Amino acid sequence: MDFTFLKNGTVAFSRNDAEQAEWTQEEFSLMCTFPYIPQKTIERGMTVLFADPATGAVQAYEVRNCTVFSGEAYQQFTAEDIAIAELTDCHISGDIELTDVSAKAALTRVLSGTGWAVGTDSSTVKSSGDIGRGSVWEAVTAIRGNWNIYVLPRVTVSSTGITGRYLDILPPEGVFRGLRIAIDKNVTDPCVTYDDSELYTALYAYGASYTEGDSPEKQTTKETSIAGVTWSKTSSHPAKPAGQKFLEWPEKTALYGRNGKARFGYYQNTAIKDPNILIQKTWQALQNCSDPKISITGTVTDLRRLGYADEPLRLYDQAIVDLGDVQFYKQIIKLTVNLLDPTGNSPTIGDYIPNIIYINRETEDFATGGGKGVSTRGGGGGGRTRSAKEKGEFETDILQNERNIILEARQVDENRQVIKAAGMKIDPITGVIIYAEDVPNGIGSNFKVQSNAITAEVNSRKSEDEQLRGLIRVQANKISLVVTERDGRQVVNTASIVAGINKDHGSYIKLSADCVDLGNYATVGELNAQKARVDNLISGHTTFDSLVASSASLGGSGGGSVRIYGNTVRIYTVKDTAGTTRYVYGYA
Repeated sequence: MDFTFLKNGTVAFSRNDAEQAEWTQEEFSLMCTFPYIPQKTIERGMTVLFADPATGAVQAYEVRNCTVFSGEAYQQFTAEDIAIAELTDCHISGDIELTDVSAKAALTRVLSGTGWAVGTDSSTVKSSGDIGRGSVWEAVTAIRGNWNIYVLPRVTVSSTGITGRYLDILPPEGVFRGLRIAIDKNVTDPCVTYDDSELYTALYAYGASYTEGDSPEKQTTKETSIAGVTWSKTSSHPAKPAGQKFLEWPEKTALYGRNGKARFGYYQNTAIKDPNILIQKTWQALQNCSDPKISITGTVTDLRRLGYADEPLRLYDQAIVDLGDVQFYKQIIKLTVNLLDPTGNSPTIGDYIPNIIYINRETEDFATGGGKGVSTRGGGGGGRTRSAKEKGEFETDILQNERNIILEARQVDENRQVIKAAGMKIDPITGVIIYAEDVPNGIGSNFKVQSNAITAEVNSRKSEDEQLRGLIRVQANKISLVVTERDGRQVVNTASIVAGINKDHGSYIKLSADCVDLGNYATVGELNAQKARVDNLISGHTTFDSLVASSASLGGSGGGSVRIYGNTVRIYTVKDTAGTTRYVYGYA
């Protein structure tokens, strides 16, 4: 899979070495893991381009959070569609009134001047609504709900960067392109869910607020309702008597009501002022929430990527599901695509459940309620739960793919940059790695367990030229202890001990001379070597029980010395001013 990274709008580099790449389309999020390469470092704020495996359309995502793991040389980042960031930065300052227009016309109006345009349009529905001041992305979200459509971002590119930005419009019912999901064919570990927690057979309707009264002291605020609308029962909708503020579907109450009584929820849209439009929207919402939700999840193979062109796996498409004892015809309502492995996709197929749709970059959480006009107990019309990101916040991740498991906890600053991190990576190839890092101070440690070695390491880095590293490695045939100091361009092993366990296989102990201090005096019971040299070591009184040497030299006072050979002893001394050397021979 090829990924192209842009920096400040121009191509910085391309990579095809991703170890993990998962794209959750419904949430517009991307998560990738790459080996760390200094020349191709992925940075926050970069734009990453990749192709949708199902359609070939180019996707553009902005890197929002990027972490370099010190325990292993790799980077991991999360990104969101650039439409969220760019359209959140664009502001609508005044109210926009949209009356009986198509979804394309509504989107074209709010996208004016943003650099984005409507792309393909597969919707025929017309609707009305008022867009208040706020970001363009919020307006797109409102249109998506009011017009009952899906919106998918897409870009066009050239060799230098992005050339066009588009929002494609898809119909809510989806398209059947031949996808059949069945056991022993393309699905493993299927799970069928039956959910009636959001089932309602009657909905109260609430619209826009307005004021009545000729003078300020007589004015009252009221809310648009359907109380004044009368419906007679037809083949397309139930009856609704005058004065009733809710719409009930009696047939559904008979099937799913509690003790014969309706199960009530409500629909709210503060942009609708016309009661006749409000009841139509309420009826649409009631049809979407009056049956139990049935969905299937599992791991699905994208057969199209394996050469079977007639069975594409695409978000919002319809699919036939056959699990033996369960068969149904439903829509792909959520899809996480494994961009590297066609067999590792995770779709949710079934009845649409809202509240997982649009991410608002300003609050970095999910818009709740009002999606596709579906009612909720807590309210509708695009309300949000705000969750501020404070300095010093803690984050946790549990990541899993076909090869490894990663667990990490982080402390981040107000810019989402890592302050401290600790975690574990379990991989059958690289082993088990436990790591911790203090990013501002440049300190990190890791403990690695492999089949052939156990390694404990601590690194302290002030800069590229100032580093300190301590390491202990245990292997089957040796134990290594190393401290390495990098000072500028010079690397100095300030202490190094290597101890072999088996004496018969060349084991040795090596001590750096500047790290050995012998205080007072040293007694050597037996010194046996082919060549031994002692400089400025022996003073005062030293006793040798046995000294065997082929050649040795001991310095004396007054310029004299004693030299011991294998069969000769010579005593040298200088006694006259002319520097004449005199010596005494002794033979064994």
